[in-house]
Amino acid sequence: MASQTGLHIKPQLLVGPVTALEFIEDVLISGEGPYLSVYSVERTTSILTEDVLSPCNIHGFRKGWSTSSLICVFGQKSVRILHLVKDHARYRIKCLTDICEFEDWIWDVAWVCVKKGDQNSVLSLALCHNVVLLWDWQRDSVLQRVTCEEKCILYCAKFVGQSWDDLVLAAGTVFNQVIIWSMNGQKDGQDQQVVLQRLSGHQGVIFSICFDPRTKRLCSVSDDRSIKLWQLTCTLNKTDNKMSDSAGYDMDEGDITLEDWSNMEYTLINTLYGHSARVWDVGLLEHFIVSVGEDSTCVLWSYEGKVIQKFKGHKGKSIWSLAVNESQNLLVTGGGDCSIRAWPITTTLTGASEVTEKKLALPVQTGSSITHADDFPRSVALLGDLVMLVMTNNGVLYKYEMLSSNWEVLMADTRYRSYSVLATSLCKRFIAVGNIHGDIKVFYLNDDALCVNQIEKSVYQGKVMNVLWLTDPGTDQCTKLLTSGSEGNVILWNVTTNADNICDLVKYANVSLPYCKQRWVSAAQYLHEEDILVCGDRGGTVHVYDCSHNGEASSPLQSFPKIHGKTGVTCICYHDNYVYTSGRDGQYRQYVFVDGKLELMNSNKVFKGLEWIDQLLFTSDGNMLILGFHTSYFVLWSVTHNQRLFQVDCGGGHRAWDFNLNQNIARFAYIKSGGIVACEGVVQLEQPILKPRIHGREMTRVVHLSTIKGTTCGDVHICATSSEDTTVNLVSFSHSSAGVCDLKVQNRLQGHLSSVRALAGTHSNYTPTSDVTRVLFSAGGRAQIKCWRVNVFSQIANTQNPTVPLHDVDNKMVSTEKGSSSVMKSDTVLLDTKSGYRDIINSEVLTKDKHNTLPDCIPIVDCAVHMSLGETEQTRTQCNHTLSKAFLLSKSETRNFDDESTNTDSGVPTCTFEHLGSHMLGKSGKKCYKPWKKFQYNPNPETRYMDLTALTASMLDATMPTDLHFVAAACSDSYVRLFCFNEKTRTFNILGQSAFHCHCVLCVGHKIVSNKCHNSVLIYSAATDGKIALWDVTQIIRQHVCAVVLQREENNVLFSTDSKNGSAYKRTQHMNNSYLDLPVPENIPNVDGSVTSISDCDKSHKHVNMELNVPKSTGTSVISQTGSHTANNTAKWSSTSHFDLKVEGIDMGDPTAVFHAHQSGVNAVSLKHIKDDWFILASGGDDNALHMTFLQMAAPEDKDGLLEVTVTGTAVNTSAHAAQITGVHVLDAKHLLTVSIDQRLNVWQLEDDCTQITLMESKFVNVADVADMDVWSSGENKYEVAICGVGLQVLSITL
Repeated sequence: MASQTGLHIKPQLLVGPVTALEFIEDVLISGEGPYLSVYSVERTTSILTEDVLSPCNIHGFRKGWSTSSLICVFGQKSVRILHLVKDHARYRIKCLTDICEFEDWIWDVAWVCVKKGDQNSVLSLALCHNVVLLWDWQRDSVLQRVTCEEKCILYCAKFVGQSWDDLVLAAGTVFNQVIIWSMNGQKDGQDQQVVLQRLSGHQGVIFSICFDPRTKRLCSVSDDRSIKLWQLTCTLNKTDNKMSDSAGYDMDEGDITLEDWSNMEYTLINTLYGHSARVWDVGLLEHFIVSVGEDSTCVLWSYEGKVIQKFKGHKGKSIWSLAVNESQNLLVTGGGDCSIRAWPITTTLTGASEVTEKKLALPVQTGSSITHADDFPRSVALLGDLVMLVMTNNGVLYKYEMLSSNWEVLMADTRYRSYSVLATSLCKRFIAVGNIHGDIKVFYLNDDALCVNQIEKSVYQGKVMNVLWLTDPGTDQCTKLLTSGSEGNVILWNVTTNADNICDLVKYANVSLPYCKQRWVSAAQYLHEEDILVCGDRGGTVHVYDCSHNGEASSPLQSFPKIHGKTGVTCICYHDNYVYTSGRDGQYRQYVFVDGKLELMNSNKVFKGLEWIDQLLFTSDGNMLILGFHTSYFVLWSVTHNQRLFQVDCGGGHRAWDFNLNQNIARFAYIKSGGIVACEGVVQLEQPILKPRIHGREMTRVVHLSTIKGTTCGDVHICATSSEDTTVNLVSFSHSSAGVCDLKVQNRLQGHLSSVRALAGTHSNYTPTSDVTRVLFSAGGRAQIKCWRVNVFSQIANTQNPTVPLHDVDNKMVSTEKGSSSVMKSDTVLLDTKSGYRDIINSEVLTKDKHNTLPDCIPIVDCAVHMSLGETEQTRTQCNHTLSKAFLLSKSETRNFDDESTNTDSGVPTCTFEHLGSHMLGKSGKKCYKPWKKFQYNPNPETRYMDLTALTASMLDATMPTDLHFVAAACSDSYVRLFCFNEKTRTFNILGQSAFHCHCVLCVGHKIVSNKCHNSVLIYSAATDGKIALWDVTQIIRQHVCAVVLQREENNVLFSTDSKNGSAYKRTQHMNNSYLDLPVPENIPNVDGSVTSISDCDKSHKHVNMELNVPKSTGTSVISQTGSHTANNTAKWSSTSHFDLKVEGIDMGDPTAVFHAHQSGVNAVSLKHIKDDWFILASGGDDNALHMTFLQMAAPEDKDGLLEVTVTGTAVNTSAHAAQITGVHVLDAKHLLTVSIDQRLNVWQLEDDCTQITLMESKFVNVADVADMDVWSSGENKYEVAICGVGLQVLSITL
């Protein structure tokens, strides 16, 4: 339909599956939807993006014979000829034809030669129903149409040959066969080409075919997960080459004529199985076979059928495209996760580096009284790149020079016979050895690895169980030695050296391990700034000790019992303000210090089967490396690239071993069968990623969080997306004048057990250091809902050595100086919020209720000036410019090491996040034997959260607390549930619920309705029964806020900060609490689920004069595991994520109003305030209909402030779309948007009489299976529309 005057829809961004790849000279071109993108493989950057085939998706590229810059782009039923022009260092696309559409789906295209000297004027096209067209693209004319006797539907096709006379087509049929037929062969009685050969053997349909003319091998892949390799042999003795002369091209040695094809024998030489799902594509190289499949794996095979490499960097399902550059030994894959990855082709097993092994034997010492020929090694250590240490059973410590193969004895002591422990420092200057008698010996080495000093101490009465060198996280200097003895006695030593290279050990701290079966330290990390020792024992428990106490052995401050199972903690390290632990349970865990205590943030597994993680390494570029054992293999795994880098078949982890990584050289030494084996290999630490991944599965929701204006990249939009892959992404994008609009994944939020189906966001005023702060709720399967705090920083100016203080959740000052990890016990104020504004960027969309009208201003704690909704981020930046000069992650914020797309461009806004809490229905009341997990859950797998909407209490009344967030959830068990999340205590409460719908509730939203007496909160819900219900939940929310405020007043838990000196003080706050002017029930539910009688409170207070007694900060906080109140009325709020749900909420009763709008499920609802008390309610459903209801809502004073809803009219379009509608948004009183599974974005206009809806324009969107739409204002009559499904597309609309 033609565009109406003034209406303009412009696509801005498309992120979707990469369906085509091809190398063109020194660049790579890709197809995403209709967009052709040009990438520099060397710089791994995008050069150019242009829409060339809209509305069709690009399925392939074919280069011209004479010049590779001549490209045929094809997809679905369309073809277009392009010329990729390079002007100096810049590229541009010149379209030589329009988009040409043909009669059927196109499977393959080939440039063919019809007459001499004319090689690029004609194309052959293979169509879906086994028809071949000869097309003159310059004249846009079909010269010939050839059909085959086999008329079945094809699933793939591949042309073989360059000449039209000798051209054959290898086609994969629906009958599991590969048929080969010629365009100019023998015909049957119906003038159709006869099939030359049928290749059978597959048990499923054929998805791809490849032919190599050099070796005359044909390969096919199938739905049965197999790859079949066929050898073609010509039985005809060829004596002349007349066909070459007549065709007019130079025939290579591997060219095959039609006569050859007619006399060809086909032999199945191999069937390969290595994919765990369907195989999509295959390529034949000179020495290898490469295949990609639905299991997101790229496999490199030898022609003998052996797996050479497996590349598993893509996430989710399916690698759709493949390109190979054999001259550079490089292959590139494009996946359904929207990423493009380059892989080096090597010749070693399973993707690891080529490894060389060298077996060593101990020297035979004839002149020594303690050394015998039957001596054997007990432990081994690598001292740098070229030096190895070996401790033998007879108490001899050898130093082995790898270059000269020279053995040197450092120590020969019979007291270290039969039992010894050996450890080397990270700086390679110190060696420590312990024995069974309780002695330790320390060697100090110089730069040439020569021993210049040694000392020995008797430490324990019994044997030394372990010795560990501890490294200062800030300097990587070894200043501490930890020794572990029997009975759990652990001593921490200071290691000192003077100018004469004399070292000494001075006892620094003595700690005692709690009793366990294997009571010794297996891993430890010392934090210098905090003076904290974190150690793990052989029983799998992690302990935290305060080393500042002198005297007797101290007990742990904290313990995480058996957090790594029963087989021991293997590694503890510190990186980027986080503590990491790993164990033989196959998991590594991330912790953060909050108020001087260690808090578990998340747990991660590497890959299935890797049950023994032994060490964690971090490279300078942030890559996290895992050292562990997979069956009998030692494995080096990159978490960032999701790839195995190095592996050695050493026999398993129960042996002495050591590993060293210097740049890209990996060295591994181990003991096996009484011998020493030294291994070496080159690892690829940096994998070229041309485009980072988004989600591995279909996207389910997209929510706009904020827009940062005035950056160097223009207006940057921050959104959250959720997916079936159980993750939530924080993404940013901006419109570029260069034609490249890239979407960057800022963070990946993990932790959901099942798919994430719903997102909702609200404002947060809890973190004053960021430019934008949002509270984000995510929910989905297993009845699980999570809460996150998202901080957006507008720019990064000095990240080399930043010292910007950031507030943590308890307003303690966090030092972010590089190398520091301390939580500073300081009273210094960080920000005078009374002199600054908080940002609120968009007036319409801030939660899943994308259609609400927010109050004119949002109250901010301790802020005297409020920012209106129309003001931008620039105003906020001007008020707080000192805070936007630098930025570093706060300790309570999480960083992902599997995120290859972290943004480091200066001037680009950056997001950080913090997990605040989680809730699941059906919490178990069983006793918890793992206290670090807080609670055990018994989730109901049948209940799913289908949709969320969220608002803050201050949106209802400006005097209400800003840390109370109310969330309404649409549930699959027919319930509409209302939660309250307390941002300060990080607790969820169910306030109310109703099963009115009696059917699965599909969507939910909210609206703040302004009345003369007070504001009201209206929740609207819709279900599969086609009904829309309106709920007035104002009374429930106000009662809960009242209970929270009264309880806080009673327990004196409202904290404040002096804006001058940062000290906590006692203040008297006079608040006009109009939200307390309501009928107060006799019993008010408390935030912990208990009930407070109103008789215990002062019933005469309608406007409460609250005097808040706040204790002075002592630098520490009391943490309660339960969050309940103590007898002395002092609240102990837990800083960890826990939940108080002793009651399941009250019945919300019947809704205020109900509308039967659709015949079946209602997928989307939008409620828009027009003027005064007039509203428009628009909905779209599975019946393809668009329904509009015009409402009048008011809350008369004589009705106790309860809303009354009156229907004034309706308008319906029963065929608004060709498929179910999944998104609706009312823009203003005259316009609204709808989006559907039919991939159409429709703009509708409401006529003046409000009885008819007219379609203004319909725009095709390139996202399949559209699941959700979000809309936000970007200016006057300008809107940004984000549509998600199988991909994400952003469009701009101007009315």
